Amino acid sequence: MHFLTDESRTEIFYSAAHTGVIYDYVSKEQKLLQGHCNKITATACSQNKRWVVTADSGDDSMLVVWDSLSATPVRTFLNPHPNGVKTMDLSADNQYIATLGADTPQTVSLWDWTDEKQDGPICSLEFQYTDVFQNQHWIKFNPDNPYELCCNGVERVLFLNWSPGLTKFNYYSPPRDKKDFATPDRERCHYTKTVFLPGTQIAVTGTTGGDLLVWDRTLIIMGIGEQDEKRLVKIVTLNQEEVPGHFDAITMLLTIDNQYLVVGNSDGTIRFYDFTFKAVAWFEKELNLSTIKSISFSNKIPVNAAQDKDPDGQSKFKCSDFIVADSNAMVVQLKSTIFEAIDKNKKRGQTLMIGIKSSISAIACHPYKTLLALAGAEGFVIIYDYVQKGDPKFHQYEQYTKDTREKKVEQAGAGDKSKGKKGEEDPAAAKREEKEKSQRNKIFTTLEFTPQGDELLVGQSNGTIQIIDPETGKYKELS
Repeated sequence: MHFLTDESRTEIFYSAAHTGVIYDYVSKEQKLLQGHCNKITATACSQNKRWVVTADSGDDSMLVVWDSLSATPVRTFLNPHPNGVKTMDLSADNQYIATLGADTPQTVSLWDWTDEKQDGPICSLEFQYTDVFQNQHWIKFNPDNPYELCCNGVERVLFLNWSPGLTKFNYYSPPRDKKDFATPDRERCHYTKTVFLPGTQIAVTGTTGGDLLVWDRTLIIMGIGEQDEKRLVKIVTLNQEEVPGHFDAITMLLTIDNQYLVVGNSDGTIRFYDFTFKAVAWFEKELNLSTIKSISFSNKIPVNAAQDKDPDGQSKFKCSDFIVADSNAMVVQLKSTIFEAIDKNKKRGQTLMIGIKSSISAIACHPYKTLLALAGAEGFVIIYDYVQKGDPKFHQYEQYTKDTREKKVEQAGAGDKSKGKKGEEDPAAAKREEKEKSQRNKIFTTLEFTPQGDELLVGQSNGTIQIIDPETGKYKELS
């Protein structure tokens, strides 16, 4: 999800199956970027919001650069990797594209899309076929230096560099030790994202345990690494355990305005830190979001969060408007002023789009109104007006998000209690949990409007039927 908005446009970009979509959330109009044969698996956007890059994985895959203003392709690379692209990034100067392949053994490639004479990658590398180097799932340029990149899998971070004229990357992977982590549980947590901090030599990696691993340049110390290679210098815990054994993962990392590290978390919160990892601003659970999947900032002028300023005239916190997408397919626009708001109703942001979280398990049409009801496999109902279009007439996402969050905490507590003295899982408890999960994923199986259209019947996998008022979205009680 990319926020294309500036002072003269109100658009967002996202992918849906094998199509890219530029959506104007004010006029409710769409421009479709079509041509991929497979589901789009990776996207990138330039800092000036002019260029959008899409890639897919599978047979006959493509890597395409689009002009977001005209919605037309300007450069296409066919079969960029043997099985397509897993993820990618665009350099800060908009000249280079780095791609991680969805192939085995995994490859990484660099493309100069601005040079029309280059019809292939200018630099490539096939990673060693080991657990350490395979299955990298994230790649990022150094914003200060397009010749340095980082990528990570679930257990290791790789730093890559290249020079003009070279056809292969140089790379290294700094070691880590179990004793570096506070607990064995935290050491077993997976890596999620890695970014460079602008204006420094530091890179940071988020984990599913809520930790931030800090990598910095080092001299040759105790024989660890080469001179000028990064090494692990410290671990900062950003998310504490609310329930023993339950971690709120860091799911998104990015930097903005060369001064903030922006962190999105699995509990639906977004926090801003300075480069010493001191919290500067936070957008918490009043947003009622689920796991953060994407964060993107507009090109609007940054706005002060509050009127009070420091003696030098600088605001304590300011940023441009930004959007957040969560695992419930909600897209919400947030402003810096929300951070200072006191009224809870003003701390929730503006919903730009309500997508569909999971696969559709049932569909029903109203007998005489232009209403379409959809049931999600994970347990929610949405009703759209397919003539007026726009946002749903009603949805249950807010309650669904709240229930899901509370369920996770309950399950974490129950899971901790179900462990034996040696930390072993109770097989019976694990079996029950798996059965419950299976039932939750098939909770709604059929939908049907009554002939008069004043009620919507919802059939469930457990054999029960619920009745919804299609005007209010509320469940009716049977007398």
